Amino acid sequence: EARIILAIEAKRTRPQLSIRKLTKQFDVRRTMLQYRMTGRTPKANKPSGLPTLTGSEEEAIVQYISQLDFRGFSPRKADMEDMANLLMAKHGA
Repeated sequence: EARIILAIEAKRTRPQLSIRKLTKQFDVRRTMLQYRMTGRTPKANKPSGLPTLTGSEEEAIVQYISQLDFRGFSPRKADMEDMANLLMAKHGA
């Protein structure tokens, strides 16, 4: 990310530099540099669009897994997904 920002700044201060030269100089992908120069936001800054659990809901799932483990049962992925979906449906996510 820092290299991309530096490459963009270099292009702004010296517009005659080619994109190809900047990508080699700053070791970044050409497409990524072009996307960022045209204003596209990085994926890390975009919202995921997926519903998420609240902190207390996550804690409830962790406690449930701990209880299962204490009793000698291993939690199954499908059961955890069902529980998470149920909790998200309750709060309207």
